[in-house]
Amino acid sequence: MDNALLQRKLNHAFAQMDLDGNGFIEKDDVVGMGLKTIEHFGIDRSAPRAEAVVSAFDRLWDELATTFDADGDGRVSAEEYLSGFVSSLSDESKYADFFQPAVDATLNLGGSTREGTLNLVEWRTLQAAYGTAPEQADEAFRLLDKDASGLLTRDELTAAIHQFYLGTDPEAPGNHFFGPLGTSAN
Repeated sequence: MDNALLQRKLNHAFAQMDLDGNGFIEKDDVVGMGLKTIEHFGIDRSAPRAEAVVSAFDRLWDELATTFDADGDGRVSAEEYLSGFVSSLSDESKYADFFQPAVDATLNLGGSTREGTLNLVEWRTLQAAYGTAPEQADEAFRLLDKDASGLLTRDELTAAIHQFYLGTDPEAPGNHFFGPLGTSAN
């Protein structure tokens, strides 16, 4: 990988997804991220919104395992993760297959006044599930809320995640999607 910023972001994301810290991303880690998100929002696990999140994160795991697990051992190493992004997700359609279902399901957890959006409090709640400190979540919200509406829309979140996972521009707001790089608190 020739871009140091992109490598830092992917290493940061890997560390966040490796919930048990064993050096691999496994199904329990990815689905566990969805469950942590539901828990932070205080939504009953059996609620349809919660089931949609679990299903979306389960699908995310399926995509990761199918595309990145080069040795077929049922888990994704850091090397597989990095090389998988470089070789597979530069294709825009594959990127959407990976992340959009999880983005959409997560947006439905919020109870803000406009469906399909997250307000600042909901954004903080989401980011707390990923280990981002409130002040860092606030800064990221400010950067990502391009129209200064006080709500993060599907388009704003999709653009931010795209910038985080695929972007090489050091000034892109999406670089802050999960707070400052290297500060994951799992």
